[in-house]
Amino acid sequence: MEFLKEQFHESLYAEIKDNKIIIANSAFDVSQLLKENDHTAYETAFSSWKNDKKVENLLKADEVLELFGNKQRFKKLKQNYENTGVIPFVGAGMSITSGYLGWTDFLKELRTETRVTESELDNLLDDGLFEEAAQKLYDDLPAGAFDESLDNYFGIDEDLSGPIQYFPKLFDSCIITTNFDSVLKRVYDVENKSFSLVCTAKQTTEIGRIISSGESILIKLHGDARIKRDRVITLSEYINAYEEEDTLIKLFDIFKHKTMLFLGCSLTCDRTIKTLQKIVDKEGPENVARHYAFVPCYSDEDRLEKRDYLARANIYPIWYEAEKFTHDEVIESLLFKLDEENDSIFGGKL
Repeated sequence: MEFLKEQFHESLYAEIKDNKIIIANSAFDVSQLLKENDHTAYETAFSSWKNDKKVENLLKADEVLELFGNKQRFKKLKQNYENTGVIPFVGAGMSITSGYLGWTDFLKELRTETRVTESELDNLLDDGLFEEAAQKLYDDLPAGAFDESLDNYFGIDEDLSGPIQYFPKLFDSCIITTNFDSVLKRVYDVENKSFSLVCTAKQTTEIGRIISSGESILIKLHGDARIKRDRVITLSEYINAYEEEDTLIKLFDIFKHKTMLFLGCSLTCDRTIKTLQKIVDKEGPENVARHYAFVPCYSDEDRLEKRDYLARANIYPIWYEAEKFTHDEVIESLLFKLDEENDSIFGGKL
């Protein structure tokens, strides 16, 4: 994984002092490390750095898991991961480190090019009405302008960064995403683990068959920023794509016995949550898989309110204190912990 070496190099330059670098309590000469023909010093330092990184992440994960009954819930998630696998459900938060805007920030940025007032948009977003918010902006803009902005922000290839780069080592079957960017596809391409199929929710009838065959598949739930035909953003697009044939119900019905792990998702009152709630209401919570999510906690009141809402969709949060930990460091540390025994991220035991 070349990105790990890039991180290692960044840490080297940050720690240089008197032409020496201290890694795992050992001093390394900078000129020696950077000699192309001196692989021994480099590999020794790189191995020490990886070990430090692993230990640091596992300690941070343990700190997070001491909160709010997280430990036992995480054990269950880990058991599912090791025995039957889990399906990542990836939201915009996982692409922000690579330079992409979150969906709320994009809508707010786009609003400045419309006649829609800040309060009008904020009221819709505060109520979780993202489809309606996108529709309002779309309708105010001249023909093609919304599509052009979406392509400008999400249709370009920014440099890959963040814990999403660990995914090819941890998840090799199916991934679902609401993102319009190309991050997940490129992350897997870089590691020579390209998906057998990249599709949208509209191919529901074929998705079940492909998953059962064991092929890797990326489901871009709402389409791609560059292709309007299969895109689902505005209220009218949601209605046209999903409501008539209950497309989302049929899709998530395929996964009703599969554990999903929500990463980088806002988990607000959106179509995904509402659809899962409908399935739970129909089948009963005891008859469908439990899902998990890594979720920031801002206060006890906020946590309990989110808990009650997500439980209706059979989603159970592993909480972290938003004031103490960043999104990326929590995701990274918990991914290390999830795969602690296999140590897939570093290719085996150190």
